Amino acid sequence: MKISICCPSYKRPTSMQRLVESAFSTCDDKTQVELVFYLDFDDLASKEMAVELMRVHGATNVKAITGPKIKLSHMWNHCANLATAEILMVCGDDIVFNTQNWDKLVWDAFEAVEDKIMFLHGDDGLHANRFGTHGFLHRNWVNTVGYLLPPYFSADWCDTWINDVANMLNRRVYIPIVTEHLHFVLNKATIDVTHQERLERDRIDNNKQIYTDKKLERDLDFLKLKTFMLQHAMERVLSIKV
Repeated sequence: MKISICCPSYKRPTSMQRLVESAFSTCDDKTQVELVFYLDFDDLASKEMAVELMRVHGATNVKAITGPKIKLSHMWNHCANLATAEILMVCGDDIVFNTQNWDKLVWDAFEAVEDKIMFLHGDDGLHANRFGTHGFLHRNWVNTVGYLLPPYFSADWCDTWINDVANMLNRRVYIPIVTEHLHFVLNKATIDVTHQERLERDRIDNNKQIYTDKKLERDLDFLKLKTFMLQHAMERVLSIKV
């Protein structure tokens, strides 16, 4: 199964390069991994970096879509629409892959679950197995709920959404890979313009309240996914009987 790493990026061309290099230098099969970026129209430096990364790694391994500044969580959905893989990773440009053959561990984990409905994540250097800030979903999940991420959040909270739904399903799965989050709260980065704008958006938009107000939609996601799981299990039972 191919993996698409979906990643919005803004004014961080060197972080884009670091992410790509870490993903490809540690994966088992580069031909089965692609990175898909969402870039703002006016972010010329990042667009130039995307072109360079395509030149170095090939246009089938690195892709980019440019567009207006929309809700951050919806940018991941645009990446998912361009992606070609069955497995989609919700990734940030401040992530570094630190585990050799991480892709094989991801494939093996999904192969072990017949209906593929789960949220798979590793250790970001802060939450370990308690919470997945950046992780992997199969197309079965995405197609069932209608999106990779709920398109409502200008900052944060979409990871909480996925964790909460996965926990309701008892399908949040941790694997021993390190996807290190180089976040300023861990003193691994400075508060750059990207962080400044994100914090300001969160203050203005009150994403926490949006999350609270959307509880019924999370419950609906749970019901859609649970129904898919039950239908898949029933089809398997019927096929065995036949």
